[in-house]
Amino acid sequence: MDNFRQIKRSKTSNAIDGFGRSQTKKEGSTPISSFQAKPSNGNGNLPSMDGFRSQNTSQFGDRPRHRPHMEQLKQADTEGVETIVLDDPPYKGKKTKIKKPLTKKGILKRIAIFSTLSVLLIVGFLGAKGYLKLRSIFKGGGIGALGLNKNVDPTQLKGEGDGRVNVLLLGRGGPGHEAEDLTDTILVASIDPIHNEAALLSVPRDLYVQPDKSGYTKINAVYTLAKQQATAKGASKEEVRKAASSAISGEVSEILGIPLHYYIIVDFTAFQDAINAVGGVSVNVEDPVYEAMSYKGKPYILDVKKGQQQFDGLRALMYTRSRYTSARGDFDRAERQRLVLIALKEKVLSAGTFTNPSKLNQLIDAFGNHVETDLSQKEMLRVYEIGKKIDSPKIASLSLVDPPNVFLGTDNVNGLSVVVPKAGLGKYKEIQGFVRNQLRDPYIKQENANVVVLNGTSVAGLATTKAEELRS
Repeated sequence: MDNFRQIKRSKTSNAIDGFGRSQTKKEGSTPISSFQAKPSNGNGNLPSMDGFRSQNTSQFGDRPRHRPHMEQLKQADTEGVETIVLDDPPYKGKKTKIKKPLTKKGILKRIAIFSTLSVLLIVGFLGAKGYLKLRSIFKGGGIGALGLNKNVDPTQLKGEGDGRVNVLLLGRGGPGHEAEDLTDTILVASIDPIHNEAALLSVPRDLYVQPDKSGYTKINAVYTLAKQQATAKGASKEEVRKAASSAISGEVSEILGIPLHYYIIVDFTAFQDAINAVGGVSVNVEDPVYEAMSYKGKPYILDVKKGQQQFDGLRALMYTRSRYTSARGDFDRAERQRLVLIALKEKVLSAGTFTNPSKLNQLIDAFGNHVETDLSQKEMLRVYEIGKKIDSPKIASLSLVDPPNVFLGTDNVNGLSVVVPKAGLGKYKEIQGFVRNQLRDPYIKQENANVVVLNGTSVAGLATTKAEELRS
């Protein structure tokens, strides 16, 4: 090598490549014979020479274990010194790699690899976490809705109205709140999967009902009463859950005259956290609201002006709970709940939410610990798929107390302020007719048949009565 220093030996040195002891010729002694180097035997060792066999293992103290590669040792201009020519490296040792400084391209490549691995790890973590959470939430068990199927044979429908998908939405206080199992929010989300339409219908929390034909109570207490009764009988946690959900679902279904295929119950924490997770919601407020309220034992002043307003989780929660300063009390509160839910639907289904790992993680945490439902994972994904196709203007907001459809009013029963049907306690026929008209079966709507009813009896007005029944 060009940088390899040439080694000159004295005449008296017979060292081989600088490794042997120097020999001084004495009078009468036998001189060390010179020799011509032979080619390497290919195993990294020099062949035997005059009784001397070179080894890879150093025999000279701290000298290097392997000699450096030399293309050629040039002959020195010194008399009596033989030349050793090494065409190939005689010793095979580990090569020392010299690390070259990274180029800009190399740095960018490493960053890209690191970023890709990080994304894969995050997605994998969220996927595993989400899967486990979803399994714990969406256990299934609902009565099922044929309307969720992509291709429905109308002959398979059990009856009029079964072509829709009806989900009972319940809101309760949850742990840490007074009367945590009272369902103060009761709504029905009814989905038309054929025409990509939906409706939200509120049921007043103070509606006076008679569950199981026993005693009367407000409808917001049906869930908790059934839960207490099942617990007292020693039922398991899952049996308690089913008993409570069946009780409230059955009561609402009887009042409205429609099947309820599934239910979802959400507590205050889930509602608040979900809105925070999507960055808040925007609501067009028509009537300003001001009310001195309390949240977790601390005073809270709700001051919402008219116009487009932005709500974080806590403000939205208090806005949907406020009722004492509203002209129609609980009826106005129900309207605000529908508005906020529609705004939340828009945010949750937006592309920004479902492509943001951080927001997805927060949503999973919010719903995972504070949501109960009998929807299965497959059914929930289908509901989501249909929901993406429904624009907000195609979501109707229905009420049982808005003119001209006023079917309920307030009353006082034994000192208790309640809501009762205008037709009388426990009479829901008018309500059921209105609901069926508003939530028309999509297959009947699609057919849009004309029916003429003729009276062939002696009963006057029978045709008109039956026509009205069929119209509903």
